[in-house]
Amino acid sequence: MTTIPESRTLVGTFSSFAQAEAVVPLLLEAGFQQENISLVGHEGEQIHETRADGTAYNYQESQSYADWVRNGGALVVIDTAGVMVERAFQVLNRAGANEVHQHAGNERMSGWSVPEEE
Repeated sequence: MTTIPESRTLVGTFSSFAQAEAVVPLLLEAGFQQENISLVGHEGEQIHETRADGTAYNYQESQSYADWVRNGGALVVIDTAGVMVERAFQVLNRAGANEVHQHAGNERMSGWSVPEEE
């Protein structure tokens, strides 16, 4: 019987949205699909996630990620599995990610909320 690799979500933190955007072509070259790559950045007074395919929607995020983005940083979020997890780590680190966090695939959206602006 074939085992299906566990789904993982990797979050790379970057100092700017431009730096995060520059990672997308590198991930695509490394074999990741556009629908599995998201950028998270601050837009006006809301945090938005923009998928590489151009769609955007409000993003519910943890306190530390929301604070990071609110202070001018950006996130690259990759949904992947199996051997591609290590490849994603390598690409994010080579691209200058400040940190890379890994979450089980089912943790990505559960229980996260954006704190209110002060």
